[in-house]
Amino acid sequence: METVPAAGRDRLSHLPDCLLHIVLSSLRSRQAVQTCLLSRRWRHLWRLVPCLDVDQRDFLLSVDRDREPDFPGRGASDVYKKARKERLDTEMKRRRSFEDFADSVLPLNGTWPLDAYRLHVSERDLREASSRWIRRGLARRPVELSVAYGYVTHHEYPWHYSFDFISAGGGALHLTSRLRKLHLSGLTLSRKFAEELRSECPVLEDLKLVDCEHDHPIASLTLKRLHIEGRYHSDSYSYSYSYRSFGSLDPIAVPALVSLNLHMVCLPDSEDEFQSVAVASITYPCYDASNRFLKSLRKASVLELRSFTTTVRQSSRTSCN
Repeated sequence: METVPAAGRDRLSHLPDCLLHIVLSSLRSRQAVQTCLLSRRWRHLWRLVPCLDVDQRDFLLSVDRDREPDFPGRGASDVYKKARKERLDTEMKRRRSFEDFADSVLPLNGTWPLDAYRLHVSERDLREASSRWIRRGLARRPVELSVAYGYVTHHEYPWHYSFDFISAGGGALHLTSRLRKLHLSGLTLSRKFAEELRSECPVLEDLKLVDCEHDHPIASLTLKRLHIEGRYHSDSYSYSYSYRSFGSLDPIAVPALVSLNLHMVCLPDSEDEFQSVAVASITYPCYDASNRFLKSLRKASVLELRSFTTTVRQSSRTSCN
């Protein structure tokens, strides 16, 4: 007769390491590391998790950003200076904690392959350290790579960090041989990146570029899903748009492309047909001369168009908003 476990018994800890690593992979790295406090069984499990998600936002509390003191009135300058100094000291401590944490989860001698590596940095001053973290992450030959340079507050304007695989990986291009999914945000992509994408990423299937500066052609024989978007900026005082161009997009250069998603980008003036594209979505094109490009998507079974200022003939398979 099977014994029923006592109430409150820790059955999760009795699972094999491979299953616990899957559980930890669903957490951000800071949360995964914190599980080492649960018991001796969990002390070192996080070190071999196949998915790393290093995110500076875990070290930035919204309450800290709201503690910026108001401009002082007459006779209150000392109070203002003290409050501002306390806030800056707190921010510096959190930044140092994040740097120490990122170096700990990405050790210099780490060699085991990763299923996914995600890095999100929120401060300009960490560019040099970010290069180190990207290099160490690539050294683990991830299947999925995501690098994002975000913003502490929604109303800050973009800042860009130059990226290509040669500089990021320390010249070791073989590190991209397993890469299937690549998501980049807030980066400036050089011509080297465009060349490496075609020649050094032999199994890449998913490419997502958000608010990236890139004016060179995108070419990949294996790419199936392409998502490019600019940036919408708004606050209580102003509204502005930041459109992105992506150079030329030739059907011959992406012959396996199945899904295309373009948001606030400058569409190429071309009618070359994308016969392999089955699903396409285009939102907020930056100018009205886009009908020629829309003709290139005539084979798509699903075509979603949003926020166009020109009239587009609607068919049974086209959605227009």
